[in-house]
Amino acid sequence: ISCAKEGAVPTPNDQVEEEAMEKGGKGVGKGTGDSAFEVVRHTSLPFFKGHPVHAVIRDTETGQTYNWNARNHRKMRFPDEIVDAAADQESSEHCCRMHFFSWEPHIISWWVAWIGFWANTLWVVNGIFATWPEVNEEYALEISYGTGVAGAFCFIVTAYLGCVEVINQNHTDVVLTTFEQEESSPETRREFKRASLLYGQRRSPLEHGNHGLDESRNRTVIRACGYPIVADHETGKIITQDDPSEDFVGKEIDIVIGNHIVQATVSTCTEIDQQNQHQQQSSDEKALVPHLSSAKHYEWWSWNPDWTHVSVWGAYIFFVSTIMFFVPAAMWYPYDEGDNTNVVVSVLFVDMFQVVPSVGFVIVGHIAMAEASGTWGCGRSVYSSIGWYVGAFNTLGGWGFMLCGIFAIPASADAGCCPSLIKWASGFSTFWGSCFFWIAGVLQCVEFANKYPISFLGRGSNKMNMFKE
Repeated sequence: ISCAKEGAVPTPNDQVEEEAMEKGGKGVGKGTGDSAFEVVRHTSLPFFKGHPVHAVIRDTETGQTYNWNARNHRKMRFPDEIVDAAADQESSEHCCRMHFFSWEPHIISWWVAWIGFWANTLWVVNGIFATWPEVNEEYALEISYGTGVAGAFCFIVTAYLGCVEVINQNHTDVVLTTFEQEESSPETRREFKRASLLYGQRRSPLEHGNHGLDESRNRTVIRACGYPIVADHETGKIITQDDPSEDFVGKEIDIVIGNHIVQATVSTCTEIDQQNQHQQQSSDEKALVPHLSSAKHYEWWSWNPDWTHVSVWGAYIFFVSTIMFFVPAAMWYPYDEGDNTNVVVSVLFVDMFQVVPSVGFVIVGHIAMAEASGTWGCGRSVYSSIGWYVGAFNTLGGWGFMLCGIFAIPASADAGCCPSLIKWASGFSTFWGSCFFWIAGVLQCVEFANKYPISFLGRGSNKMNMFKE
């Protein structure tokens, strides 16, 4: 064993592998059933290079290739097998086998979809009575107010569960299965499995670039957290729990501890029976590491999520926006019925507090579209993903709610002003905006109900593959 200050001995060039992966190099991982796969190429969004949103992966045993998508993976949907529709017409017909409902309350994404659907339904009712109060003149305001408050509260619940979804999105396994295999085993159900920790960090779902641990910025984070780094001296690859123990014997390894690098040769390497060790732990020991004793339980909040995921930004922006949006939804009716009407308070806390979070809704919609399509703009297959349409309709809904607040400002400044503007601009904007939200909610329920991605331009067709060579 030799020990030297870091910098006194040559260290692996972390940037070489990172640049190779950015250019489309291969990363190796394991799917369900220990089936190995390799990352053929991937796409990341600008400013979010740490986590790909799209990838083509190949099963190293069967040679079958799949389109992997970060949004689909987060919602526990299978990668889409790439088939040649011209050569395999039967496979191309799978896109027509669509499900419209599923009962999977053990998965958080199910609650996100269905609570969001009922929230949007409440807002459609709100928009109807805001635009056409003559439907029930006696209780139009009360119905509009009640459905608005309930819908805004359901928005908050949906947004919070969306945060839980993105916090726990790095599942351990990528499920590689063909449509025929799934059809022959319909009893198979999706289950959440908490991602294991590697050097205190959540692994990438693709195990992309050795879980992303070999990237220089992640090595810095690992060391800052106080973890020693164990790496193969020859290749510089960080050694993880997935590497076979028999491969270590006789190898030289580098152990980075603080500002020192320890070089050693492995004489023996023995695997630990983690299941037996877990069974021997006392209840107090298990309580210290709940994430190990509850692999199927969700982590319900984090003040410091992985901000390198674009979906994390979308979820947290949506959560903050819904909290702000609840203020005018709960305030406008009691305030209008009161005797002490203040123009500044009405414009600021009712109208502007609707405009500002609605801007957040629009931003979140664009983020969802970018994640689903793999680009911030327009690409070859942008319009084929159902996730893109969910984001697009949510964006339009956000514009409707934003215009509702903007058009209400003149009436708030002058109580006798513009009755037509209130009805056909502000109220009607709420109606058509909520209708777009409702369409997005229906599509999201359909999206989750189908384990396989839904392509509007042909499922799995190489002609529509955004990664076409």
